[in-house]
Amino acid sequence: MKLTFLYGTDETKIAGALMQLKKEHPAAEILELDGSCLTIQELKEALGVQGLFGLDRLIIVKEPAAELDLTGLVFEGVNLVFIAEKELSSESTLVISSKPFKPQILNLSTRQTVTAFPFLDFLFTKNPQAYIELEKLLKQFGAQYVLAMIGYGCRRLILSGKQSDFMLQKLAVQKKLFPVAALPFYYQEILETDFKIKQGRVREDIGLVSLIEKFLRANPPEIS
Repeated sequence: MKLTFLYGTDETKIAGALMQLKKEHPAAEILELDGSCLTIQELKEALGVQGLFGLDRLIIVKEPAAELDLTGLVFEGVNLVFIAEKELSSESTLVISSKPFKPQILNLSTRQTVTAFPFLDFLFTKNPQAYIELEKLLKQFGAQYVLAMIGYGCRRLILSGKQSDFMLQKLAVQKKLFPVAALPFYYQEILETDFKIKQGRVREDIGLVSLIEKFLRANPPEIS
C-alpha cells in the first residue's frame, strides 16, 4: 500500500497534485471518502474491496480524523491519499501508525511572504499597526534589517525618485507627518537604538519598540 499526505489550503495545488497521482495510475479505480466521520472499520472495508479486474485503486480520504489507526493494514494495489487543510500533529495516532508505510508528505499551503513595506506604511502614517508588523519582521529578519528599512523609509521621503502616482500620493501624506526638518531627529534615534542594541545595553525587541513609539508620537521635539 502506498500512502500520501496532502496538506494545504491552496485548492489549485491540491487539485494539481491529485491530477498527477491520477496520471501516474491512469487505470486505477477512484474512491473518495469523507474522513471526518470515517471509522477505521469503514476504511478497512474500503481498502479490502477487490478492484474490478484486479486494477489498482486510488482511495482519497478528505480531512481524516487524527485518531485513525492504520496499524496492521496490508492491502496490495492500493494508493491511499489523506487530504487535510492543516498538518496533523506528529503525536497523532494517524501519523504515528502511518510511519511503517513510509508515507509521502506534501505541504501545499500558500506561504505568505513577509516584507517590510506594510510596516513602513503603518510607521510613516503613525498607525499603531506598525507594532504588529514589527513583530513579524523581527522573527523573520532581525533588528538590523528592521533598522535599515526604517532608515530607508526616512530616505525615500527626501529622495522619492521616479514613482507611480499612487506612491507619490502616499509619500505626500507621509511627508506631512514627517517633515524634512524633523528627519535628523529620527535619524539620530535610529543610530542611538542601533548603538544600544550592538552594545548589549538593550534587547532588540525593547529597543525597537521604544524607537517605534518615538515615530508614532504626535509631537517629536524637532516639530513642536
